[in-house]
Amino acid sequence: MLEPLRRHSRSLLIYLLFGIIILVFIISFGPQSVGGFSAPGSVLDFAVKVGKREVTAQEYRTAFLLAGGDRFEGEQAKQARVREIVLDRLIDRELLAQQANELGLTVSREEAEDFVLGGKFLLFGGAKGFSNEATFSYDDFTRFVRFYGFTPATFLEMQQRELQAERVRNFLKRGLTVSSAEVKSEWEHRNTQVNLEYVRFASGKFESTLVVTPEAVAAYAVANETALKATFEKDKAFRFTKLPKEKKLEIVKLALSAEATDAEKQAAPKTLDSVAAGAKAGQALTASAKKLTADAKSGVTYQAASWKREGSEGLGTPLWTEVMAAADNAVIGPKTAEGAVYVVKVLATREGDQTYEQVKLELADEALRKSMSGVKAKSAAEAALATAKQAFEKDATKTLKDVFPSPAEGSTLTADEPRAEETGSFMREGINIDGIGRSADLAKAAWSLTKENPFFGPVEVASSYVFVRLKERKDPDAAEFEKSKATETQMAATVKSYQVLTEWSLNRCRQVADSSGINVNDQILVYPDGKKGLVPYKPCAPASPFGS
Repeated sequence: MLEPLRRHSRSLLIYLLFGIIILVFIISFGPQSVGGFSAPGSVLDFAVKVGKREVTAQEYRTAFLLAGGDRFEGEQAKQARVREIVLDRLIDRELLAQQANELGLTVSREEAEDFVLGGKFLLFGGAKGFSNEATFSYDDFTRFVRFYGFTPATFLEMQQRELQAERVRNFLKRGLTVSSAEVKSEWEHRNTQVNLEYVRFASGKFESTLVVTPEAVAAYAVANETALKATFEKDKAFRFTKLPKEKKLEIVKLALSAEATDAEKQAAPKTLDSVAAGAKAGQALTASAKKLTADAKSGVTYQAASWKREGSEGLGTPLWTEVMAAADNAVIGPKTAEGAVYVVKVLATREGDQTYEQVKLELADEALRKSMSGVKAKSAAEAALATAKQAFEKDATKTLKDVFPSPAEGSTLTADEPRAEETGSFMREGINIDGIGRSADLAKAAWSLTKENPFFGPVEVASSYVFVRLKERKDPDAAEFEKSKATETQMAATVKSYQVLTEWSLNRCRQVADSSGINVNDQILVYPDGKKGLVPYKPCAPASPFGS
């Protein structure tokens, strides 16, 4: 069945694209990059040992260059995992060649010579002609292999192994068929697409409106002690161990417009005078700023109390110096820094290792705020969904963008008001939906929406609540399938062959690793910047170019 391929589509895409590079790369006899490798004869004396067979570092380098691996640069090379993929392919070749020996599918030296002198060579199952194939001679072949540091004998030995591996590939693919039902099912899968409109309500946007009392936090800590202790143990190493000096800060911020005049900038601090005065008189900072933060047009926002280390907030060096030197309960500001005016209240100071008892109220406050803001976000999403449904009952030709326009389409909107967005057409693939995020419930529901029942949600996705509306659905045309049936069948057969070979290689690799071993020289995977790839390399692992 082709279904398992859908779960590995990114890996398959990268491997097939890399295979295409191998097949279309035109080899010349002129100078080429060595891809950042050490020179032949360096300490990289081998790349990988597969059972009793050793693949030399020189053989790896040559395969890398012949495959066009040096065409990738910098982070692009790491993202595409070009070095790891070449090593995977060399391990695959050795596994196949060793299996050929066991099956008696050997290739003689003479067969390898005949193949090469025909003007071709094999690499990872792909046959490629030498650049001057039409006039190819033994002298051309000798110059070619010596350029890569081989002797004719060692290159022919490599070709023997490539030819043996190819015989096992053909053996494994023999008799493979793809049914018409499979082909049509895969075609329908690719050609069934939906486009969703959606409105998102991020829970974090509601935190500034929360009123969380110390009593409520303390009660939450008592009622949820087990969960909070588990969070502490999970986060302790990177959040609460060997801390630099930190300050627990409440911040009120007035953002200054980039177009503000000097006079406006000089007058701006007065806007927050009452906030600072109230805080210095003992009033809670959130209370003294409540009137301003409630007015979205004021540009004033409130940041709830949280621990900050110097430089973690855009306060600028002078203001940070004052904050770090301030005593607990000090109120600083209004002060202008980094394009804004700030009032900062310093609640506490800490440094070094922290115990659970010291941080339990912090953890409780975070969890309680997350819960409360989530409730508010869900409630706002439900209200907006009701508004949308009413609008569509009156006029079915509307879109969600008509109901919830963006600021560009309706300049009276503020940044906090909901606005509709669009996913664009996508096919059924896993639980991730472009623009929205990962949600199994939403991924499932997207394909059951109809013109009569176009809405779904609200559903929680990545600390937000989202509802969607089906904007359009594209279903496959059976007549189009008949026109492309031959091509689709050929493509499906190619994909199924790839799947069979991949599964065989993974299983065989694990068998060899468990018995005689697979030993990788990690230095062969070091990129020109002196670092290894984005994720640790493991042989016998399913292909995953992006570490996903």
